[in-house]
Amino acid sequence: MGNDHKYSLPEKGVNRENLINELEEARSADVGWKEGRSFGLVYRAGDNLDKVIRDVYTHYIHSNALDPKAFPSLKKFETEVVSATANLLNAGENAVGTVTSGGSESQLLAVKSSRDQARSERSKVGNPEIIMPASAHPSLDKAAHYLGVKVVRIPLDEDFKADLDAVRQAINPNTIMLVGSAPAYPHGVVDPIKEMGALAVENNINLHVDASLGGYMLPFMERLGYRIPPFDFRVPGVTSISADLHKYGFAAKGASTGIAVTGCAWKTGRGSATWKASPMYAANAKWGYRARRRFQKQEKKETTFGSGWNACFKKPYIANNQLSLQ
Repeated sequence: MGNDHKYSLPEKGVNRENLINELEEARSADVGWKEGRSFGLVYRAGDNLDKVIRDVYTHYIHSNALDPKAFPSLKKFETEVVSATANLLNAGENAVGTVTSGGSESQLLAVKSSRDQARSERSKVGNPEIIMPASAHPSLDKAAHYLGVKVVRIPLDEDFKADLDAVRQAINPNTIMLVGSAPAYPHGVVDPIKEMGALAVENNINLHVDASLGGYMLPFMERLGYRIPPFDFRVPGVTSISADLHKYGFAAKGASTGIAVTGCAWKTGRGSATWKASPMYAANAKWGYRARRRFQKQEKKETTFGSGWNACFKKPYIANNQLSLQ
């Protein structure tokens, strides 16, 4: 936006009918997402599901996840969504996670976790670096910029996957994390996560899998008999995975999940009894009542808790090797 501030608050409001008409006129030039012309932006499974999403969404437009004691239903939804997603991705019983406002926040938490873990456990790390292929999502660049982490982009091989030789050569004492995609947006292919996991284990660094696009799609494709390259927590070395509910989870925007396993800094907490900080939350018990804040976005849309819960527990089912929505 420029500096031409030609708009100001109106002196009078408008009635509902005029307001809705103005909204309809404003979006008349938007892309025809109902006709499927917005791949990568809108993920839709039909009119019936749209109605369910709207109904669920409006139940929580005034809720606030800042205080889970006041809104225990939100805590219930997040806990169940994280648990179901961890099971879907074969994370094991010791996994932790969170519902976030979108893939960008999930990626930021993964980068922050690895950076904080390296600061705590590896004194020789100078300027932390993450290694990722040219096809990795730019939200990771944004996260690294926020957190003062250097991004090392490596080329793709002839199959448009991360070049393993380039990854191996790029690893150095400052490397804190590798990144692979499942799948990557530009070409729709899954990076060699199994081989990258072996490199992560060999060098004692984290491996984050960006499954924002495939996290709620690839596991079901595998159940249906498709040959899916290994990408989830069954791969040794994978420490965190991001998966977007608002893509093929068909939840309302914006909703994503971040899941981590034992050894990743997401599981650590540091501080005193009155102040405790982790890569995801900051909590203070001296503020009149116990306050819990997210490091990036606390006021994430509470509507997405209900929508994400609906996505995990009330919509997708696989029966008789056929994917159906009920």
